[in-house]
Amino acid sequence: MKQIREFNDSIIIDEQMIIFNANSFNNHNKKHLSHLDELFNDSDSIKIGDKTLQLKEFRKGKTLDIYDETYTKAKVSFDDDVIIPVLSECGSVWMSHTPMEVATCQKGIDIANGHVLMGGLGIGYQANRILSKSNVVKLTIYELDIKLINVIGNTLINIFGDRVEFVNDSIYNAKDIYDTYVIDIYPSYTDFLYDDKIATTFPNFHKDKDKYWAWGDLTFKGIINHAIENLVTNDTDECFYEELLYMKGYKDLYDFWVKVEEDIFLCNGCGYWHELCNLEDDEEMICIDCCDI
Repeated sequence: MKQIREFNDSIIIDEQMIIFNANSFNNHNKKHLSHLDELFNDSDSIKIGDKTLQLKEFRKGKTLDIYDETYTKAKVSFDDDVIIPVLSECGSVWMSHTPMEVATCQKGIDIANGHVLMGGLGIGYQANRILSKSNVVKLTIYELDIKLINVIGNTLINIFGDRVEFVNDSIYNAKDIYDTYVIDIYPSYTDFLYDDKIATTFPNFHKDKDKYWAWGDLTFKGIINHAIENLVTNDTDECFYEELLYMKGYKDLYDFWVKVEEDIFLCNGCGYWHELCNLEDDEEMICIDCCDI
């Protein structure tokens, strides 16, 4: 959980549990979500079309899941109550600003340079941070929801002026003419892995990581960890991961994938993907759990 360590006063118990200093997190949000201040003068909740933006109290001790780009899971909590902006749609959380967003958006912020193309506005956290960088000349944001542009987008314009502009269109209709590309349009963290349109829209996306970034673009280790989790639950065909590794240019690491396929296999006993039981070559192919029965 490397990116999380920017909060120096947070307590990292181990790689599976991180306790944030609530004051540090609130100050971080106050600085990088400053554009939202004008929206909450009279109320802690506003309607934006069919969405609702609220400031919600997140209680001390309550935990949240968090993943990084190696698809390593941890839990986070706070040492005191914190206020978290939550954007909901039809009663379901559409996005919220938690430590997960802080950690997983950092790489996109880091690469932003020159004239930046962004896909997806959200609540504007990443846009605010990118526009605060001195090496960013302009930020062009493609966003499908015109009401988000008119409300949250305008708060950014009020602060950053003509350094930010909006296009009410799909990111797949954008041109490959910018200095850097930051794509954050996915409801779930690993949805990017299943998006083959991005590579068609931006042919060099998987070849130049100093220029292109997307939320959920896992590292090689992340793809393997994601694959193992899905194979163990019998969720996804392994062929998908082979194609994904090819697409991302990991052709020289196939020996590693072959090892994964040897160690994690479809058990003849229970029918699930699992680790191979250490039996003699002539024994039936069954998993560790079935060996114990």
